[in-house]
Amino acid sequence: MAKLGKESKGSFASPENERRKEGVLHGVLVCALGSIWLAQEIGAIKTDVPIGPIIIIVMGFLMMLPFLRK
Repeated sequence: MAKLGKESKGSFASPENERRKEGVLHGVLVCALGSIWLAQEIGAIKTDVPIGPIIIIVMGFLMMLPFLRK
């Protein structure tokens, strides 16, 4: 039976797991922002701040974040 090292495909610290975590985090953030935007559009949240452009800016920043870390 072979030992699993840090570089093995299924290890906790593998690059695949890191990308998966980032993808899940981005998905959760986009869903949360979309829910806030929807609540504003249907009138459940009353605000004068335009949420739509803020959501687009945050999504763009999240797409660039992995490249800024290097």
